[in-house]
Amino acid sequence: MKRKYHLSKEKELLIRREIRRMNRNSRTGESRKNIQHGTTSVYEHSVRVTYTSCFLAEKYHLPVDYKTLIHGAFLHDYFLYDWHDREHEHRRPHGFFHAGAALQNAKEDFSLTEKECNIIRRHMFPLTPCPPGCLEAWVVCAADKICSSGETLEGRTKRIVPVKGMRYSYLQMKKDLENLAGRYPRTAKLTVFGTTPDGRKLFCLRIGNPAAGRRVVMQAGMHGREWLNAQLFMRMAEECLAGYPSKQFQQKSYRELFQNCCFYLLPMTNPDGVQISQFGASGIRYRELRDTLKKMADGPFRRWKANVRGVDLNRNYPVCFGAAGKGGKAGPEEYPGPMPCSEEETKALSHLIEKVKPALVVNYHETGEVIYHRGESAAARTIGRLTGYPLEEEEGDGNGNLSDWLDALKIPWCTVETCRGTAPVPTGRLTGLWKKHRDIIPALAWEILQQERPTGSTGKTQ
Repeated sequence: MKRKYHLSKEKELLIRREIRRMNRNSRTGESRKNIQHGTTSVYEHSVRVTYTSCFLAEKYHLPVDYKTLIHGAFLHDYFLYDWHDREHEHRRPHGFFHAGAALQNAKEDFSLTEKECNIIRRHMFPLTPCPPGCLEAWVVCAADKICSSGETLEGRTKRIVPVKGMRYSYLQMKKDLENLAGRYPRTAKLTVFGTTPDGRKLFCLRIGNPAAGRRVVMQAGMHGREWLNAQLFMRMAEECLAGYPSKQFQQKSYRELFQNCCFYLLPMTNPDGVQISQFGASGIRYRELRDTLKKMADGPFRRWKANVRGVDLNRNYPVCFGAAGKGGKAGPEEYPGPMPCSEEETKALSHLIEKVKPALVVNYHETGEVIYHRGESAAARTIGRLTGYPLEEEEGDGNGNLSDWLDALKIPWCTVETCRGTAPVPTGRLTGLWKKHRDIIPALAWEILQQERPTGSTGKTQ
């Protein structure tokens, strides 16, 4: 937690000691689970108010009792519930009543002095009419206003995922995923569902309620050169997480949508291929794979589509395997592999889908500004309304891609092709893509809640 001010070493040590003491045998850990302002948890806010109170007292040489100040500041929001939850039994409006709840909980868990009680009870002045009754309470009241304002602005303006289109790498994605999971621990869960031949992790960012009956898997970056979609996915994920406390879609709060639906976002299912497209053979860690890769190349690495073993992952699934052309050799694209599901990436994604049992799978690719589907698809229509992309029903035989396998499992799917031209597309296109796709996740959550299960299957990946 960054602070823009400095305390004397004596006060720093005192704050740390007292907070450690209060964390023992109490319920302060519950405050870590609930958001207070913006993206800041109640616990983080309480710590900030504690430091800010001591800073103000020390800077202006105020004659306060620092232990009393620390105790009251740290416990001023000890109300222990999620005030954004409209179904919770706490009294509303929160701003008028939470100080009383905080004081009641604090009395149950701690032995408080009269001044400490006054700090907690009166910190919402002037929203509540009774003013603070001691200097320490006035200091905490001021510190609370300073911190609340800063946290609210920070939550609205400070973003993790880069907004401007860039050569969005695996390492950048990994960093952003870890930061998102750290900032939004209650609504996001980061897991690893596999490892690539070159040792990179396959990440899944889960948003929503894992116990919900309706689950959606969304994957991108299956083709190495289509890495712009990974950045688009990450921005879509952050938009959902940042808007979770307050945003709505179709008059339903994000909180309600994601309480009843769970999304599994896989922004880069072929990170080795992305490395090759962005950095060439030098992007591969293992010498043996690197040497083999150089022998397979028959053109610029930037247009590499396959994984590091030269297998097109979207031709490596067991249903209709090899229908697009058996044999061939490993290379930049189209080679289906020596056998179905021969690749670690294919196995990992297959196992995740079988485990999750999704009501819908959405595939993102980068060629054509079109949405492929098969049969009736409410999801495809929803995405089409938001993006303006035409719908094209897939017909004919399969070719061993993910959608053929999903059809065999009777799992509805659709494939969204986001760009015109051949990937990798210019990074400047991200701005236009973002305007079309920013509400896709809440829109799908809303749509899937309208029915027990999406009807029809959706289309073929390119």
